[in-house]
Amino acid sequence: MSSQHLIEAFLEMMSAERNAAPNTLEAYRRLYAEPAIAKGMTLTHSLVDPAFWLDDGENRLVFMWSLADGGAAWGQKIPNRKDPSIHAAWAELDRMAVRRTRALLGNADAVEEMSDV
Repeated sequence: MSSQHLIEAFLEMMSAERNAAPNTLEAYRRLYAEPAIAKGMTLTHSLVDPAFWLDDGENRLVFMWSLADGGAAWGQKIPNRKDPSIHAAWAELDRMAVRRTRALLGNADAVEEMSDV
């Protein structure tokens, strides 16, 4: 398999405080998604679980970003580590979230090849 198809996507999930999910979604789009798109990343999915705003519980916000290839993952990740605007965006988003996780997803058919490092 071509190395360009090993790493496929970033998956980000945030759980928002009750009654705060709409504001958290807006902040994510403004603070993180818009600048990331401007830098060449592609947001393929922006989802809410459950599929309605909860008044008495946490909504989970799920964002899927596609990557052109494995190099694109590191090409975004490494410069962002030194970007103060990214750190400020995540600091604000973390104040709004109950919890947040991020995963770098690889092609399941290429696990053996990815593991051979």
